[in-house]
Amino acid sequence: MTAYNGFPLATTAGQGLFNGASATGLIQGMAFPDPATRYALKTGIVSDLETIPMFGGIAVSALLTPISASGPRPILGQSLVRSTSLATISGFTVFDQSYNTINDPMNPVPTAGSRQSLNWYALGSRARVALAAAPNLIDLLGEQINTQVSWDFVTNRLVPYSPGYTGATITNAVWDSANGGEITFTLGAAMAGPNAGDYIDTVGIVSTGGVLPFNGSFEVISNAGTTLVVSAPAAAGQYGTYVSGGNVVGGGGALPVTILDIQQSGCMVVEDSTGLFTWDYDGAAAVVQLG
Repeated sequence: MTAYNGFPLATTAGQGLFNGASATGLIQGMAFPDPATRYALKTGIVSDLETIPMFGGIAVSALLTPISASGPRPILGQSLVRSTSLATISGFTVFDQSYNTINDPMNPVPTAGSRQSLNWYALGSRARVALAAAPNLIDLLGEQINTQVSWDFVTNRLVPYSPGYTGATITNAVWDSANGGEITFTLGAAMAGPNAGDYIDTVGIVSTGGVLPFNGSFEVISNAGTTLVVSAPAAAGQYGTYVSGGNVVGGGGALPVTILDIQQSGCMVVEDSTGLFTWDYDGAAAVVQLG
């Protein structure tokens, strides 16, 4: 069960007031005002199953059952959990009219913990929503608006399309200075995907030394079946030495959305720093219509 971990009574003054941090682009998790879809906005309740607070711009599954026998009733909205695959996505959370979310100096991003309400738009609602995106999604400019894209369930952002692939165990990871810095992951079984240019997520790797983890989101340079080479610019020694464990998270597949616009920088997107959520005022985002 997730609980709010900040300081809701603390207050602060914005540094520089109107001269402080600002963005010129999109805001993750905000929908475009539209008379045709405004009444499709749904209310949900963050599930007891969640261990990390939620915010706008997350792919969620809406569950029919109430949170518990003594918890909020279904009339207040479905129970929302983070989706882990395309097959389980019901829609995307938004900040719109989510008035009871909380922020503070350590968590300037409005968040909702278990049993707090958070609004969302369902797939098929035709709502236009801004979502965080990988910077290289900008390469789609000039393409058809129905060009396929995929969703990264670990970093909560749109990424270039890749065919669906299952995950694999990792048996070794080695950083090398080639091409500005790259990591070679050795896998326990061959993966048919992802391909060069796709993004992968790695979790559960134990390493020693260095200051950068082998766990994270990486762009694939090449895939030789049992070895994945990914881009990882860094100085020598920063990634340390692989010890044990780890997995490449399964992903890919076509997200059922239409891409309406892409902005490579100047957008407000959420950054997760070990459970504390802050704004990146120079992130990439895209406007999608939920098909």
